[in-house]
Amino acid sequence: MKKNCVITGLALAINISAHAALTEPPNIFYGRVTVDSQALTAADSGYSVVLKLNNVVLDSYSMGSSSSAADNYVIRVPVDTLGQQSQDVAREGDQIDFYLTTPSGSEQWLASDYVGRRGLIRPLQLGTVNTAPNSVEESPGGCFDQTSSDTCVTGTSIQSASSDGRSTALAAAQPQFASMTAGGKSTVVLAPTATSEADLMSAAEFSAWVGNEYSVLSLPESVYGYEFYRSREADCDWASYTSCDNGQMDIVGSSAIKDSAATLKNLAYYFLQNNATSTSVMTLDAREGSPVLPPKTEQVISFNGKLWLFARGPQNQAQVWSSADGISWREMDLATPFPGMKEGYAVAVFSQRIWIIGGKTEDGNFSKAIWSSEDGLHWQEESSHAGFSARAHHQLLSYQGQLWLFGGRDELGRKAEVWTSRDGVNWEQIETRSMPADREGFQVIPFKDRFWLVGGEKNGTFYSDVWSSTDAREWVQVSLADAFASRAGHRLVTFNDRLLLLGGRDSDTYFDDIWFSEDGLNWRSSDAAFSAREQHHAVQLNGQLFILGGNDGKPIHDVWSSNDGFKWQRGTKLYAIYR
Repeated sequence: MKKNCVITGLALAINISAHAALTEPPNIFYGRVTVDSQALTAADSGYSVVLKLNNVVLDSYSMGSSSSAADNYVIRVPVDTLGQQSQDVAREGDQIDFYLTTPSGSEQWLASDYVGRRGLIRPLQLGTVNTAPNSVEESPGGCFDQTSSDTCVTGTSIQSASSDGRSTALAAAQPQFASMTAGGKSTVVLAPTATSEADLMSAAEFSAWVGNEYSVLSLPESVYGYEFYRSREADCDWASYTSCDNGQMDIVGSSAIKDSAATLKNLAYYFLQNNATSTSVMTLDAREGSPVLPPKTEQVISFNGKLWLFARGPQNQAQVWSSADGISWREMDLATPFPGMKEGYAVAVFSQRIWIIGGKTEDGNFSKAIWSSEDGLHWQEESSHAGFSARAHHQLLSYQGQLWLFGGRDELGRKAEVWTSRDGVNWEQIETRSMPADREGFQVIPFKDRFWLVGGEKNGTFYSDVWSSTDAREWVQVSLADAFASRAGHRLVTFNDRLLLLGGRDSDTYFDDIWFSEDGLNWRSSDAAFSAREQHHAVQLNGQLFILGGNDGKPIHDVWSSNDGFKWQRGTKLYAIYR
């Protein structure tokens, strides 16, 4: 039995096999499989890819069983979000395992991954032999540096992997994948919809920033020269597009396209064609949106002209991702991996290096390890015996040529401490007076030659007060900040010569507000386009302020940007399937 459904986000129609326990669109993984460095093909029918959740088989695929999949495997993960979870249905955040069954009947583990939100579709190369990590840089055009045998296109396109295990861009018009290999690396590719496995292999990937008044779209080089039609009418006659609601047409080129059909309040329908090829109609609905961030995101910073994201992968191993635009993310091959902390570590940029300090390990122990990197790929442990206690959930920032560490929690409880270092290795504790004690979820940031501390929580009591200090020693309460509600888990940033406070939560409410101040004393509010959340990330890059992820009782994986802190655009993806 087949049923027609709509994938969350920027979506087309997709026919999927029904599953007894399926109440949401499934996750779909697809790609190539290698065995001892040899890529399997459709002729290797004795091999099967098996998907398990807690050792229960959810799906399997025998190589060659679908002619439209060619030499790729296709695995569907049944997803359920309501009621008591059945053992044969996964939910967002569940760890799933991929196995290979051989002609002899033996079974070998290939990789682990996480279940994403409903409708997530992601290419994942699988293999029985891991490749060595490579030290690679990204070119200004957005692709990794290529060997002569690789294909790289500028702009945004569907992602695959090259024979050396690195993530590369394929020309979207090509219906086949490049050769894939082992390593368990994946590139997040979200919410294309298709009528067959073959469609998954031939989709052009777009990126879009959707705002209140218009959207800005970047289209891949593979559709340059195409006529790009838009309207708010699902049944628009594209030959007479000017008679449709918000009917528009542009010839695709290297410049981004401004579109007034799709906004945060209005969905739009897109269509591409040239003399030889056309695409199916695409629906852009930013109210649903497609998730963009990799799962298990822990920290995000801006470094060397890109966003860098630190996450937990399967088996809780450390993952480092980078992005030039906040929408398209690539996992980096770490030349010298560092032990991944499970949660609560702090990240900052200092002396042209990335610094990671503390956190909790997978076994629940606190750490005081200090790691740094000059490029995000090569990491070295700077110290494992800093003067402060092992801790997690502290704050780390760079100011006036020093690293500053605030608060946190160790095995004895909350810490009302401030530590500073001029080299990242040798630390001195600052003797503080009148600093708010023993809080969690507060925010500290330098602004106009002073430190500013706002809010937080202690023993179930939430605060909205504002404190300030010139040296982190003497603290003065400057405002009760009655304008905004008491909260923790918010974000405090400086942007365009203002303090901005974004989101957070109290004991029973998540906030979606924005508060700003030019002096730290007087605060005014502004509506936020993004949803209510806490523990999100606020990062500046190239004159833009980004809000990334967070949670509202469940993980949030979206990305928003603003050039003024008040008007926001949501980043998302869209896929055109060739006909």
